Amino acid sequence: MILHIFLFICICFFIGVCFYKQHRPTLELLQVEFANAPETLKDLAKEHQPIIIRQTPIPQSILLEKLSKMERLDSFPIGADSTLKDYRVSPQSVHPEYQTAGTPIIVREQAIKLAHELALDTWVSHTIKDMIADMLGIFTIFHTQTVSVLLAGKGMDRAIPVYTIIMPVEGKYTLSLVNKKSESFLPANWKHRFPRSLTINDSPLVGEIQYIDVVIRPGTLICLPPHCIYSLEPSDTTFHSAVLIEVDSTISKFTKLLDSLQEN
Repeated sequence: MILHIFLFICICFFIGVCFYKQHRPTLELLQVEFANAPETLKDLAKEHQPIIIRQTPIPQSILLEKLSKMERLDSFPIGADSTLKDYRVSPQSVHPEYQTAGTPIIVREQAIKLAHELALDTWVSHTIKDMIADMLGIFTIFHTQTVSVLLAGKGMDRAIPVYTIIMPVEGKYTLSLVNKKSESFLPANWKHRFPRSLTINDSPLVGEIQYIDVVIRPGTLICLPPHCIYSLEPSDTTFHSAVLIEVDSTISKFTKLLDSLQEN
């Protein structure tokens, strides 16, 4: 009996993952003002499309001016040979190839730890928790959120969480969203690349790859639905920072696990 129950749960999970991986083949950007978000977010979330929320507050602790006053974080490691101070003082000297390669300059574990050091998880809980709850509705209690710091840029990645929320804090970014129909034209090594950097040497069908570029600045927040491929490219080599919030369910966590096993 126990074995049957276990098998039933496993089957339900795999069916849930299969349905979870389905998403719309076209992209449509939806927009709302932060002040009006409580009235409209629940309906917009049902569209399963990227949602841009304008005039959002931003956390002050990750601004360059504030970081320069936190000497205790100067030696915080963000890479193999770089510290937070290195990037703060001389952004162009830290991982200079990120503008073409798109590999994050700070690994996920350190990005989460830095967010905690800057009390960004607390800020999210106090400032935009209600906004997230508006999108999730009555299922809010079954979801968890992970807050991390993004420094500089991030090449293409797949948004697996229920919502991937990107909030620029310092600097201007270009967010690129790849059309679902174009994913089969991407090269095998598309991850951590910027769409604009792809050439015919990467994929013979590079001309068929369609994507949307969206310029986002501090005060503009964007919520991405699951499974769309996105990249975040800084406007230049000056200091850029953003907050990344991943809202997960049990199914999305399980999907992440399966994807990580496939990559390995």
